[in-house]
Amino acid sequence: MEALILALGYEQARMNIHKSGREIDIEATHRTENRRLVAECKATEDPIGGDEVNKFVGSLDAEVRQRPGSVTQGYFISLSGFTQTAIEQEKQLGNTRFIALDAEKVVKELVIGRILVSEQKAMQLAGRCASTSSPDLTPEDKCELVAHEIGWIWVIYFRMHTAITSFALIHADGSFIAPTLAHSVVVADKSIGGKLHSLSYLEPTTKSEYGIDEARRSYLAYLSQECGQIQLDGLPADR
Repeated sequence: MEALILALGYEQARMNIHKSGREIDIEATHRTENRRLVAECKATEDPIGGDEVNKFVGSLDAEVRQRPGSVTQGYFISLSGFTQTAIEQEKQLGNTRFIALDAEKVVKELVIGRILVSEQKAMQLAGRCASTSSPDLTPEDKCELVAHEIGWIWVIYFRMHTAITSFALIHADGSFIAPTLAHSVVVADKSIGGKLHSLSYLEPTTKSEYGIDEARRSYLAYLSQECGQIQLDGLPADR
């Protein structure tokens, strides 16, 4: 959630604030504007219904009244989404009471805020790992995003014919994850009932495997042959 708050433009986040008659999950101030964020966060198995939404709106209203001189923006973040009843309720009220974010929107904000590389970029990188392993591997349509102590990680699953057989891991910054770190991710995943331990890990390839070093040498040789030496004397300094 701290990463999400940062992506939304806020900082100085405070968590689990106990106040008289209510508890605020997150409170933060905007980096450049005179407004603050008050957020409720839920990670439940079932979607959030209207009762929970109305309870949050009551707490949000109290926060607004306490600070009439500043703009208070409410966010309700539910990784399992919201029930259709809750969605229709907010539509009828003009969707103005707060901003609702489900898991998909959270990921979108993390990508826009450059906290996380896009799903498409992650799949492109993972494809490099698969291409050196087996030409018969095909990626699943959707990635899985997991949180680990080393940061956000994209998990890209690959299928061999009809069965999912392997996976690749791409870090939030777009880098590959070394096998030793990947092992710690697999162990953590197994401890919460995950399936990564039953699949094979597609290890990242090195630059030399793609001939990048050789391509660089060839390109520099080409430049030397075609251009020779470039004289910089007399060229405008500002260019």
